[in-house]
Amino acid sequence: MDQLTPYISWKRLSDFSSNQFDQGNFWGPNGISSVNPQDINQGYIGNCWIMAAMSAIAEIPGRVDDIFVNDGYSDSGIYAVQMYTLGVPFTQIVDDWLPMNG
Repeated sequence: MDQLTPYISWKRLSDFSSNQFDQGNFWGPNGISSVNPQDINQGYIGNCWIMAAMSAIAEIPGRVDDIFVNDGYSDSGIYAVQMYTLGVPFTQIVDDWLPMNG
């Protein structure tokens, strides 16, 4: 790998702030009001399509919280998210592994 190629690693959400999650606070220090569209940071990973969608969802307070079926932090890192395709609801299961640069 040369210096221009970013090193991508996968980390669990719980790897970032154990104190926050020990208190059962999934969203951040201020709870759901911590969610902000400006939290998105594109970087080198090439996932602008999902980052843009997440930012758009976060523009309306409460919308991010509403799509999660789980209430709060999951020790197993498994979450259910309510989504829609052409107006038809379906539940998607996701994990808390995120691609990270470096």
